[in-house]
Amino acid sequence: MDEKTKDNKKGLLDELRRLVDAGSIGDFGVVLNHEGLSRDETETVRLINEAVRNYRIATEYDLTHNEKERFMATAYWYESLLDALPFLVTAQDMDERFTFINAVAEETFGKSRHGLIGEPCRNLGLNICNTDNCAIACAKRGRTRTYFTHEGKSYQADVKRLKDLSGKDTGYIETIQDITRMEHLARQQAEAEAASIAKSSFLSAMSHEMRTPMNAIIGMASIGKNAADLERKNYALNKIEEASTHLLGVINDVLDMSKIEANKLELAHTAFDLKHTVQKAGSFIQFNLEKKRIQFSVNIDGGAASFYVGDDQRLTQVITNLLSNSVKFTHEEGEISIDVSLTGEETGVCELRFAVTDSGIGISPAHQERIFSPFEQAESGTTRKYGGTGLGLVISKHIVELMGGRIWVESEVGKGSRFIFTVKLRRAERESQPVSDNDDKAFTDDMRGRFAGKKLLLAEDIDINREILIALLEYTGLTIDTAENGKDALDMVRAAPDKYDLIFMDVQMPEMDGLEATRQIRALASSRCKTLPIIAMTANVFQGDIDECLTAGMNGHIGKPFDIAKVLQKLLEHI
Repeated sequence: MDEKTKDNKKGLLDELRRLVDAGSIGDFGVVLNHEGLSRDETETVRLINEAVRNYRIATEYDLTHNEKERFMATAYWYESLLDALPFLVTAQDMDERFTFINAVAEETFGKSRHGLIGEPCRNLGLNICNTDNCAIACAKRGRTRTYFTHEGKSYQADVKRLKDLSGKDTGYIETIQDITRMEHLARQQAEAEAASIAKSSFLSAMSHEMRTPMNAIIGMASIGKNAADLERKNYALNKIEEASTHLLGVINDVLDMSKIEANKLELAHTAFDLKHTVQKAGSFIQFNLEKKRIQFSVNIDGGAASFYVGDDQRLTQVITNLLSNSVKFTHEEGEISIDVSLTGEETGVCELRFAVTDSGIGISPAHQERIFSPFEQAESGTTRKYGGTGLGLVISKHIVELMGGRIWVESEVGKGSRFIFTVKLRRAERESQPVSDNDDKAFTDDMRGRFAGKKLLLAEDIDINREILIALLEYTGLTIDTAENGKDALDMVRAAPDKYDLIFMDVQMPEMDGLEATRQIRALASSRCKTLPIIAMTANVFQGDIDECLTAGMNGHIGKPFDIAKVLQKLLEHI
C-alpha cells in the first residue's frame, strides 16, 4: 500500500470516527474497503461497515414503525369521529365496493363493518340499489342527493366524490340522515296550516250563517212592531220563529263540534221506536220538501222496525242532517228516499243500515273524503251558494262511530248521492218506550191546568228569561215566585222551606251563583230542603257542566233556550 492510499484510508477513518462521536453515523454514505489495511484496520473497517449497516436498518425500522403507529392512530381517530356522528356515513371505491361504514350505519342496516368492507354496495339490498336513484348513480349524473325508505323509515342520502392529492377520483362518500320525523313534522305543519285556513273560512261562513238569521229576527221584529194588522204581525212572528230555529241549529252545531274536539260528546241510552224516530226526522224537512215539490219516500223493512235502546235524539240528528243536505242539494221536483234495513244481529245487538238517496247535484270523487272533515264542504263555492256550516257531516260521522258504525258516500256528479251509515243498537221491550214524546203538541195541551195549586221558585237574573218562562207556564196553573240571584233564592227557601214544590235554578247569577245556592239550601236544617227538587236551567250545556250541577245537589238539568216540552217533562217527573 502506498503512502497516498494510506492517507486516504486514514482520512476516511478519521471522518467516520468524527461522525460516530457526533451521533450522525447515518450521514456517512460510503462503506469502506479493507484492501491495503492492516489486520487491525481491516477489523475496524468491518466493524464500522456492520455498524453503519445496522444503524441504517434500525433507523429505517424505527421510521417505518413510527409512521405505522401514527397512521393507525390517525385512522382510529377519524373512525371514532365518524362513529360519533348521529347519522349514517358510508364510503365506496370506484368499483362501488365498501371501504368504510360507520357505527350508526351498521346498526341501521343490521350488518357488521367487517362483513361489508370490500363488498359491493348493492349487497345492502336497499330499494334504490340498481336503480337510477342509487346515490352513486346520482353522483355520476351530477346529482348530489337522493331519497329511499328502509324498514318503514325515510332517509335522505347526500353523496360526494372522494379524491386523492393529485385530484384523481378515488371513490364516493355518503352521509345519510333519517328524515322520518322531519317528514312527519312537515306533514303536521301542512295539516295545521290547512286546518287554519279551513277554520278561517269556517269562521267567515259562520259569521254569515249567524248574521243572516239575526238580521231576519231584528228586521221582522221591527216590521211586526210597526204592523197595524194582526195578519202582518203574525207573519213577522212566524219569520222570527223560523230564523231563531235556524240560528239555534247553527249554535248547536258549533257546540257539538266543541264537544267532539274536547272528546265530551256522549250518548244517552233510552228505549225508542225506530219507526217513529225516522218519521220524526222526516217531519223536520216536510216544509222544504213541499216547497221544492220533492218526492219523498221512507222504506223500513220488517226486521228493522222495532224498539231499540240508544240515543234516539242523536240518531234523529244524523238522519235529519243527511235529509236536510239532500233537500238542499236536490233540484225542484227531484226525489229523496231513506231506506232502513237490518243487516245482522248477535246476542240481542242489531246492526242497522240507513241509506239516504237523492237525485241532487252529486259530489266529485276528489271531494268525497273532504266532506267528513271538520270545517269542510265539498266545493269552495258550496257555502256561498247553498249555505251551511260545514259541520253536519263531521258531527254525524262522530255520532255514528260512537254507535259502533261507520258512514260513507256513493255519488256521481250530476246523478245524485247516496249517504249510507250503520249503527249497532240493542233491542228493547216495547213497553219500555216512554208513553209520550216531549215535543208532541198533544202532550203540551194536556198540561193545561195540570199543576194548579203547585208553587215554583224561579231563580233567574235575566228579566226576559223570567218573563218568557212565566208566560210559557201560565196555562199550567203553576204559581211562580222569582228570585234575581242565588242569595235571594236561598233566603226565600230558608224563610219558608215547605212553600215550594220545585226550584228552577239558573247557574250563573250575581252575588251567589246557582251551584253555591243549591249547596247551601241542601245544608239547611229543614228536612224538606234535603229533598226539594232543584233543576238547573242554564245555557251551560256541556256534560261537564251538567255533572257539576248534579254534584252540587241538583236533580236535573234543562238547557237554554227553553224547550217547553222538556220543561213540562221535568215538572211531571218531580211534582
